Amino acid sequence: MTAVNRWVSRNIINESATQNQEGERVGWLNRVFGYVYHVRLVGKRMKAWNKRVYYAVKYLLIGGILAAFLATAFT
Repeated sequence: MTAVNRWVSRNIINESATQNQEGERVGWLNRVFGYVYHVRLVGKRMKAWNKRVYYAVKYLLIGGILAAFLATAFT
């Protein structure tokens, strides 16, 4: 269990670090979240506009990601 805690601390906690003071390193997870959050806002606007279009796009994206994953896994 100690090994798991150390791995999580070293790999996940460090990569999700925030910038508390000027010059501190920002983890890549926080930088990626900024872009993902904008995608989420677009999705929320689309859902408020037309739920059918929202769900069609949502499932097409999920299917596309899954197909890409499977295509790379079996080639």
